[in-house]
Amino acid sequence: MNQTYLIRYRKEFQAQWVDFKHDCVDFNDLLYIAERTDEEIVGWEPVGMKKNRAHFNATTFFIRGGKKKTVFHVKPIYYVNTAGSVRPLSEVTLYHGNRNMQLTYDWAEKMDFGYLAWLIKRCALIGGGVSYSPSKIPVMLNTITTVYPDPDPETTTVDGVPNRSSVNEIFSTIRAGAGVGSSDSIETLPTNLTSSTTTDQYTTLQRPIMLFDTSSIPDGDVKNSAILSLFGVTKLTGVGTPELDIVSSAPASNTAIVAGDFTTLGTTIFVSITNASYSVTAYNDLTLNSDGLTNITFTGVSKFGARLDWDTDNNFTGTWASDNASRFTFNSADEPGTTKDPKLAVTHGVVATGGGATSALLMMAGA
Repeated sequence: MNQTYLIRYRKEFQAQWVDFKHDCVDFNDLLYIAERTDEEIVGWEPVGMKKNRAHFNATTFFIRGGKKKTVFHVKPIYYVNTAGSVRPLSEVTLYHGNRNMQLTYDWAEKMDFGYLAWLIKRCALIGGGVSYSPSKIPVMLNTITTVYPDPDPETTTVDGVPNRSSVNEIFSTIRAGAGVGSSDSIETLPTNLTSSTTTDQYTTLQRPIMLFDTSSIPDGDVKNSAILSLFGVTKLTGVGTPELDIVSSAPASNTAIVAGDFTTLGTTIFVSITNASYSVTAYNDLTLNSDGLTNITFTGVSKFGARLDWDTDNNFTGTWASDNASRFTFNSADEPGTTKDPKLAVTHGVVATGGGATSALLMMAGA
């Protein structure tokens, strides 16, 4: 049969001529079905999904008169490209059997990495693997490192809350003032604004600080992502409904929180969470933005803090009410155990290169 075998098919009710050899169908499947039917093939469909799961090992052909015939394989014969289209796997493989596959030199330019992760896992489950031809293609090997502040007595890191309290000031004054107190041995950390009984004035503003020792991560690794998790305890909206902002901090010591640390928190927001989204019965997992990633150091202690967004922005948009508070509270490292402690999970990786790499090299953690 001519390898530029053309057939007519319909897609979205528009007919067009397509060269299946050079378009999107597995050509071996086309030859197989064409040799076994004298009826006109009017369409085809790579079976890419089945029951909401990847299923790339079949092609369904539509025959004139409403008939269908499907060619099944044990191995995948289609892949997803970087544009999200389903294409013949032969485009990106030098060899592809059921258990083992070798990718072409340009696979990284064509193949969707999510599909690649699925393909690697699929081959590994049946004792095989995926390799690529010698071409020095860089591949990221990821690891997740999770760290916590030290509980009291601290040795390397600390968490706690400095505050400005026992005052009676308008919002801008209490925000700009110096800290007057602190604690680093309590089991819950409040991010809090409390009003006084004097109209539009406040008695207390609190800004938690959390430090994490990230020096165990190799300095040469690449920061890919990070999640700061805070186990919620309470939330109050007595003077309005603020958001909780995660920012930088710079306490004087890595193992103690003092009143003077109150003014060391930054105003660049790494991630925010609304009152409605904030859980008081589970971890609030906060994915850091690029500024938050930059704040993580692999050569020492990474320092974070929390502020109400009114405090971060120096703009109170709530509604004053006498002797009331708006607050987010979460567990500290002094909560017994670590199941509710603040934690920082950093996904980091090293770039590996080399020819003939096996699926062990290609495997991307967490994919």
